[in-house]
Amino acid sequence: MKKNLILSIILVILLALAAAYQYWYLPRVNNSTQENNFLAKIDIVKADKIVIKRGEIETTLIKEGDRFKVQAPGEWYVNKLVAQTMIQSWQTADSGTVFLVSHNKDAKPEFKTDGGLVVKIFQGNNQQGAWVLGLTRAGYTYISHVGSDDTYEVQGNLRSAFDYQEWRDFAIWPPATGAFTALKISRGKDVLQLQKQGADWFLSGDKKTKLKLDKLNQVLALMSDLSASSIADAKETDNGLASSQFKIEASGQGINRLLLIGKERKDKSASEVYVKTNQNNNVYLIRTQERDIFNLSLKDLR
Repeated sequence: MKKNLILSIILVILLALAAAYQYWYLPRVNNSTQENNFLAKIDIVKADKIVIKRGEIETTLIKEGDRFKVQAPGEWYVNKLVAQTMIQSWQTADSGTVFLVSHNKDAKPEFKTDGGLVVKIFQGNNQQGAWVLGLTRAGYTYISHVGSDDTYEVQGNLRSAFDYQEWRDFAIWPPATGAFTALKISRGKDVLQLQKQGADWFLSGDKKTKLKLDKLNQVLALMSDLSASSIADAKETDNGLASSQFKIEASGQGINRLLLIGKERKDKSASEVYVKTNQNNNVYLIRTQERDIFNLSLKDLR
């Protein structure tokens, strides 16, 4: 019985491959025309502005140094991995084959090149091109020049590399490259100040009593590498950050970080807390469980 099941599975796979060959590969070969790769004219590494329109939402990415920054209030950079995937996917498309698959405007909805995701690439003030990125299928993406009836097929999953609802990086700060040697947790007049000597941590002014490290290490780990659970809307001004007295400061060789903790977010399903850093004016949200880790007291260390 098990042998029959295996043979049935193999038969289904072979039938699927035969269908793909007949209904996708052969029509593409027979009805498509290989074209010069017009994407190769664009060096995306040299692009200093990329505009992505996803439905009614338009996002502009501006090159700043070696990173892309989201054009929006605040200091929002694109996640490095997302930017790398975007560039690599474009380079896969601009170095591969391009087929013209349709001249027919009425066929564009079938390829999803009738609108929905539009990408424009600029160098300086000059627009290098504007394309509608359509359906991705079997390692290929259908695309059209904006305003054109023609649909082309290019290599790679180009659409998925540009199809993001949120481009802003959720990393509150990058992983620390050095070790922390001082920590200060302030809650108004309640201040807990710690210093590291060798491998041990002590209260400031008391180098005799070594402190427990389990809960302290959790705080240091978050101060070293912390990401937001979500990003606050600009209209969420009642966040408690302006009047907050709950702050965590961590420092070491070449490191100086401050995290300010505000109110819990209202009317949302997730339990989150507003925070900001000393590095910019961005307002993030972290989980209440992470806020509770920062709420370290002296009794937790003894």
